[in-house]
Amino acid sequence: MDKPVIVLGGGIVGISIFRYLALASIPAHLLTVSPTLYTTLTSRNSAVLHTGMHGPSQTSNKVKWCKEGREMIEDFARAKGVRLEKTGKIMVANDEDGERRLEEFRSLGEALGVSPLSLTSSKVASFSPNVSCLSGLLFPTTSVVDVQGLCQALELDARSNSPDSHVLTNAKVTSLSQDPTGGYDLTVRQGDATYDLSASFVVNSAGLDAPSLYSSLFQVPSGEGPRHFFCKGHYYGYQDRNIIDLPVYPLPTKDGGGLGIHGTKTVDGDVVFGPNVEWMDEDVGIHGLTRPDGTERDYWGVDNEADIKEAFVESIKLYLPTLNPDKLSYSHCGIRPKLSHPNMKEEYVRQHDFYVGEDKDRWINLFGIESPGLTSSMKIGQVVGDMIKERLRNG
Repeated sequence: MDKPVIVLGGGIVGISIFRYLALASIPAHLLTVSPTLYTTLTSRNSAVLHTGMHGPSQTSNKVKWCKEGREMIEDFARAKGVRLEKTGKIMVANDEDGERRLEEFRSLGEALGVSPLSLTSSKVASFSPNVSCLSGLLFPTTSVVDVQGLCQALELDARSNSPDSHVLTNAKVTSLSQDPTGGYDLTVRQGDATYDLSASFVVNSAGLDAPSLYSSLFQVPSGEGPRHFFCKGHYYGYQDRNIIDLPVYPLPTKDGGGLGIHGTKTVDGDVVFGPNVEWMDEDVGIHGLTRPDGTERDYWGVDNEADIKEAFVESIKLYLPTLNPDKLSYSHCGIRPKLSHPNMKEEYVRQHDFYVGEDKDRWINLFGIESPGLTSSMKIGQVVGDMIKERLRNG
């Protein structure tokens, strides 16, 4: 094969695709608009490897790929010496409705082979003494992982297995044309330089930018192309490492926006709370940061931080009443790229899944890769890689 595969996007999903292709002896180039890899969504999450329960259905990509992806990451981390700790996690309920929902999650977990364990309040306290609740569920297969170490190991594995594969940072695709012989010719701007690249196949794994990039390059009329709805989530650090002993989760938000403001203890022993759910203006995109009055908004910033902290304290104290607000300090935010909005009602449920599809000949789009995207990343890499292998084999 003369022309490489081009993977657009330097997060953990793009890196996983890049690595899988390298191991399959398919040369690939990984392009990211950022100055370094895995610095956007990949570095802005809870670093938790989930069990595989949160998705629109038991047969959804989110559920299937999460479970398989978690097992793949565990095996890879063990083989490569990536820090990973199988902590388990506890989901707690604090009222009768919560206990009813907790029982629904227990039944769902049994059906999916996750086997959560029902816990009394005293049993929950034996796992993490500061947690207060009526009852809880223990998910023993949940882990926390060193995300940066995982990404570095994936990248190193790709480079060592395919010397002809390369990573290009600060690289933005500005235009493309379809090659009559198959594949694409791309114009790439990197700093002050502009050059052309030929690709046998293109994978659009550009995260938040993926729909707008696709629409721009293929000149999709405004309003007719795919889109993301952005749901921001803030995180706070906590100064006392002993406040929790393992990840502790409230019940997920009923609108499907997130898993609730949970507490996580990282592989470094730090305690982080978040994320919350903050739906962003529908017309805001990664490159559309202008407010209606013409001023620029800080896409990754925080407005009304005092109000956000107050809401965090109120939420966390429902299961950690000893929380000291003075020890809670703002850390960062992440953004979930979703394919629908709660206002869309039934469409929100139907489209609440990962999307991976060959929407143009030899062009694969990845949309809506939010949580559990980290956990599913290596499985997504395998799925996309197998799609490419099949297409290249059959022409």
